[in-house]
Amino acid sequence: MAPFLLTLSKHSLLAAAVLALAAITKPLWRERYGARSRCALWLALAVFLLLPVDWSVPDAPVRVEPPAERTLILSAQRGPSVVRTDELPRRQETVLTGENDTSPLPADPPVTLGDADRTALDNSAKNVPLTGLLFLLWGMGATGYTTLQIVKYKRFCRLVRRWRHETTRSDYARLLADESAALGVKQPRLLLCEAVGTPMMSGLFHPVLLLPHEDYEPAALRFILRHELCHLKRHDLAYKLVLTAANGVHWFDPLVYWMLRQADEDVELACDSRATEGMAHAEKTAYGETLLAAVQAKIAPVPMTTSFGSTAERLKHRLANVLGGKKRRGLWLAALAVAAVAASALLIAWQSGTDEKTKDADVWLTMEDYALDRANAVRESGVALFSQYGGAAVAAVSDVRATELERAAVLDGVFPELDGRPELWRYDYAVRFADEESLPLADRGDWYSIGDGWYDNRQYDVLVVLANADGYRILYTGTRGMVKDYINDSGRTYYREALYDWCADHLALDETDYPRYLHRVTLTDTDGTGSAVRKTAAFHRYEGDGWSVYVPTDWLFTPQWMQWKPLSGVDADGSTYFEVTRADGSMEDIKAYYASIGAWRFETDLSAPLDYYYNVGGGYDAAYGYAHEELYFVPIDGDHCYVLSCYSVNGVTSAEDKALLRAALTSFTPDESLRWTTEQRFQYEIDCLAHGTGVELTLLSGARELGSCRNDFAISGGFCPLGQYTYTPWEDAVYAGGDKAIRLTVSDGCYLEVYEDSNLISYCRSDGSLLGRYMASGAGLGDGSIVPVEGTSLYGMVREWYDVLELADVRRAPVIFIADEGQSWQEAAQSWADAYWNALTRVPEDNVYHCGFVRAKAYSFLSDDDNEQMRRLGKLREGEYGFYMNGYFVPTHAEELTARYDEHDMQPVEAGDGLPAGTYTTFYRCRLIAADGGWYGEILGNGSW
Repeated sequence: MAPFLLTLSKHSLLAAAVLALAAITKPLWRERYGARSRCALWLALAVFLLLPVDWSVPDAPVRVEPPAERTLILSAQRGPSVVRTDELPRRQETVLTGENDTSPLPADPPVTLGDADRTALDNSAKNVPLTGLLFLLWGMGATGYTTLQIVKYKRFCRLVRRWRHETTRSDYARLLADESAALGVKQPRLLLCEAVGTPMMSGLFHPVLLLPHEDYEPAALRFILRHELCHLKRHDLAYKLVLTAANGVHWFDPLVYWMLRQADEDVELACDSRATEGMAHAEKTAYGETLLAAVQAKIAPVPMTTSFGSTAERLKHRLANVLGGKKRRGLWLAALAVAAVAASALLIAWQSGTDEKTKDADVWLTMEDYALDRANAVRESGVALFSQYGGAAVAAVSDVRATELERAAVLDGVFPELDGRPELWRYDYAVRFADEESLPLADRGDWYSIGDGWYDNRQYDVLVVLANADGYRILYTGTRGMVKDYINDSGRTYYREALYDWCADHLALDETDYPRYLHRVTLTDTDGTGSAVRKTAAFHRYEGDGWSVYVPTDWLFTPQWMQWKPLSGVDADGSTYFEVTRADGSMEDIKAYYASIGAWRFETDLSAPLDYYYNVGGGYDAAYGYAHEELYFVPIDGDHCYVLSCYSVNGVTSAEDKALLRAALTSFTPDESLRWTTEQRFQYEIDCLAHGTGVELTLLSGARELGSCRNDFAISGGFCPLGQYTYTPWEDAVYAGGDKAIRLTVSDGCYLEVYEDSNLISYCRSDGSLLGRYMASGAGLGDGSIVPVEGTSLYGMVREWYDVLELADVRRAPVIFIADEGQSWQEAAQSWADAYWNALTRVPEDNVYHCGFVRAKAYSFLSDDDNEQMRRLGKLREGEYGFYMNGYFVPTHAEELTARYDEHDMQPVEAGDGLPAGTYTTFYRCRLIAADGGWYGEILGNGSW
């Protein structure tokens, strides 16, 4: 954690130095150099900010000592205090005893899980690492910023979908076709949308050009279309995505916000320059008059869009840019600034740092002993919780239970140099809090109730151990997410490969002696001067369904798409991707299909070692919008083949990435011995669900459909709960206790089905034929924990997810958006509250959230002064208003709903005043947001302003 924060701050400070210098000297370069050079500078800085990786050379000449690690001590006796972490043992004695005696205190006896049931730990003092708080604060800020941008864009898309329609002017379409051909870009779709105030372009992969009306004169429309098509030609939407992502990572840096605003303005200036190239002065004057006609008093920025119109302040710069003289390119200045930042990153390093990877030489008789020791450590130190306002609290823990301890991979006899058998384990735990005040914080934080007062944060530890006759020796512990070489630990198919990588690295072995999962390739590249450069790159072996391939170790892997891409995601040359898919059809059939849908160029790739590799090139972008794509076909049999796809979003792949792609392509090897078993296919489906793959859910009663809903990237329904459990093949008869089931269709050819009141799940083909049945075990299911507990069934977990998705589907844009019909913001708040609560009456009656009666009340509206005060405090922004909302409802399934809600979300009220018997109420702190010609509401929590 600490190394990441140090590197993040280093990159932010280096980029801030350049940005501060640019801001100070803005009057000197603003009118002297062209906007295109500035756009290149902003892009280079954004890419640098998106790569918080320590690039410093091993013996960097400039070394800076980082701030000392500090810990917050919360003591009921002495109050809070902050001390250096390395001084914590001695300072802790002073805080706890209140004396100056520095002699060590006797050690506490070890705590067992049985002791925890009988007595609670003295929690007069708790330790909270400030590094952890800073990391959590950064993560919350980055998540909040990213979520806000996504919400803004989704709201804009919903608004466009609501008001868009096709143009009736044939001359508009002809003019668009002519301008697209003149600029050499693919013609985008042209739509009218009265809800937008200015012509704009939207859509990264499927661009759409939006016009607010169709009353433009042909000359003015030509200028507008040419400007917006220049955005498309320059890939400005992808450009803005990169800068927005950098802003999200460095949300705390005000200079990055300044850079985003400057880049947004420079993009429009660069497009104006490109659109008016070659124009006579009279045409440029007419172009400027078109800009004047599109001036707006205020423009609400929408992420991932362009805007032809501008404010009066920006209009002056745009007119001066169009009508002024030719400016210097200034690329050398941008290159100099980028070189200075890169050199500083290489030559400046932190003096020291912390490594999250800890090594422990202790030997444990069983892994359960290790889990109990870990539980005791958690119980003694407490658990850090955070309120909805960000305040920290350390909760006393009365008991800890290991909810999962699973051996995920074994390498028996592979590494004789190791004194034992390498094993990879996963470990998770749940806690029960001693102080009841912690429960509301646990509910709202990263902890989830799993019943009977137990809470789980679902964060796994990954352990590498050596097992021999003496026991288990812990070699490595790391938190969930990364094991080594960016291998995602939730992809169960790849645990063995991850363990192999770690052991080979731990022993510093020559990979040529152990080539199965890891090897190195020497590539020849050329630098900027054309000189040959030899570079050695590490490659990792992936095993798919009937094939294997070596891919660079630092490329990110997405299992549901069998896709890899460079860690940077986007670099200066474009975003490169590599995918493996299995196609039904012979090579000739598949080639003929591609030839029929686009202008493809087929060549035999003679540089490949096998003669069945074919190259397909030629600017095809109809299906996905990619500017460049190459396909390689590998036959399986006469009716099937593999398709290896390499493509880049910006149409250019760097020379180094091309060499890496070539090495990956030529390593692809069909191998029938690697064909997946049914169990591996089933687990792959589960892993895809855990990664957020879109899935169709169908509620069944026998053979009859009761309802359906869908989870995809556009619906906020959370991740599928199936990924948190372990599955064992089940040969017994299918469970026959209940007639209900939930079907989850993950892929076109197969589906999963869970059954009422059971932990059983079936894996079937689309025609209904059974592939296999599996019994789930894990936390809350009663038979998968070190300490078994009675809990809900697998069906109950999936049904709970289904109900949430069904309600989220009802609460779409028409519910959360209230059109402005001249009402006050208080009236709009009441309209939004009515729409929000009425959704509970529209879900099916068997949905646990269904209600037969609802009433909403918006009240306690903040005054103008209070709203202004909240804006100064950063709790509200301009155009936002605060209020409280009460919901009164009679749930159809009160008992089930009460089990899901806590006392803050569901309180009984007495009948009367129009409220029937069985009414419950809850209150929320809300805000109303003015945007898009209407109002949006948002629930902020149960607390007060």
